[in-house]
Amino acid sequence: QILEISSAVCCFPAMAVSRVLFIGDSSLYCCRQKGKKRTRYIDDILNARQIAGLQVKSHRCNGGSISHFLQANLAGFDKVCISYFGNDASGRWTERTQAQKFQQWSDFFRRLQGQKVVFWVGGFSLKYGLQPHYDTQMNLVRSWIRAAGFQVVTAFDKVAAWEMGNMEHVHWDTAEELGDFWFELLSGKALPPSYFCQRLPTTALVFNKGWRSANGQASSPRDAGDVEAKKR
Repeated sequence: QILEISSAVCCFPAMAVSRVLFIGDSSLYCCRQKGKKRTRYIDDILNARQIAGLQVKSHRCNGGSISHFLQANLAGFDKVCISYFGNDASGRWTERTQAQKFQQWSDFFRRLQGQKVVFWVGGFSLKYGLQPHYDTQMNLVRSWIRAAGFQVVTAFDKVAAWEMGNMEHVHWDTAEELGDFWFELLSGKALPPSYFCQRLPTTALVFNKGWRSANGQASSPRDAGDVEAKKR
């Protein structure tokens, strides 16, 4: 069952608690390289806001993959949010590995039947300095999710514009924006078409190098067309 994104109120009724489970890889948190605390997880970000009627927990699979997603306990939750940025897709899959991944995802889809679900699969190679096979494999996973009857949020424009705390994770200072984004997905507001765009960005803000285009050159955010610069 797909979480219906419609024009509803942007809050959760105080008398009807919505219990939300996040399942994801390291895309569930923001990071920084200095400081006593260096990571902020999405469940901590949202719970700190003390939103009436919303309780959030997460099944954290840092550096994990679909095999770790399968270990999550789904009982007792009203909604399940899956954040997959392909920790296991950076290397090139063999035919055997691809078949194993397909079977694992199929098992996961069966477990999700009857749940209200949000999938966010927003990773693309330019953002992380990866090879094109990463995009091919991520698109394959997106196609499996859609074929199973679920909706896939990509929000590539947001991913492209967010500052990075290191090569793999968005910056600590982006935590509240990440929280705003997930709250928007959960709140029932109509989502912009860009959240479902399947066209990969041609420019992105990358770690310690500013904006880069698909040809590897420094780029202005204006060159992206539909991507705005992150202002700080």
